Amino acid sequence: MSSEASEQMMALLSELATLKELNQQFEANPSQHDPEEHRLRLQRHEEITQDIKALAEQNQQKKNGDPSSPS
Repeated sequence: MSSEASEQMMALLSELATLKELNQQFEANPSQHDPEEHRLRLQRHEEITQDIKALAEQNQQKKNGDPSSPS
């Protein structure tokens, strides 16, 4: 994995950790938090998960020498 891809992956993982903490706070006491914000966090969590999968697939393609993989 390139340095840029590694940095991108670390940023995504860091954001996931933050979202997880905020979601745990919401689930512990939902009445004190905005449900719309929680919904948006869940949506962002899914987007990040897809981004991580895409990065992993790109990395695998590069390892396998796939010439069609983006550099």
